[in-house]
Amino acid sequence: MMASAASESTLKYLESRSIPEPNSGCILWLQFVDRWGYGIGTRDCVRWPAHRLAWIAERGPIPTGLKVCHKCDVPSCINVDHLFLGTDAENAADRNAKGRQSRGVKHVATWLTDKWRKAIPRGAARINAKLSEPDVLAIRSRTSSQRAIAVEFGVSQRLIGQIKRCERWTHV
Repeated sequence: MMASAASESTLKYLESRSIPEPNSGCILWLQFVDRWGYGIGTRDCVRWPAHRLAWIAERGPIPTGLKVCHKCDVPSCINVDHLFLGTDAENAADRNAKGRQSRGVKHVATWLTDKWRKAIPRGAARINAKLSEPDVLAIRSRTSSQRAIAVEFGVSQRLIGQIKRCERWTHV
């Protein structure tokens, strides 16, 4: 199967941010990971679990209702040979068979974190915001230098770079 240009660029992106682990065969994600150790990548200003990005780039779309699960039980592994598609029930059965059941603490922490995260104003709703959502979209579409864009919008060049890399204003 011939890979599309989009999947080739995704594969290059993943390859540049990971390293093979020679003993296990895992390919370990070296960038940002969530609190459970799963790699998080960004494509088209959207954050994705890195192992899902790897699956889509090499094997194609993930059917509705299926998850990308790890055979190797290494959350930061993006080696598609270590991944399989399964339902929530199959993933839970695999987890339980390997003795990795949750003790419930992470679920409470997730609920509290999500509730706290929703309470924080985002973007233009923040009291010290200098930009609006339309400004951010305009910044992302501009091809002029970051310095010129920063002067035009009255913000720092660093902020312009963060917006263009989707590190800031991620909800837009």
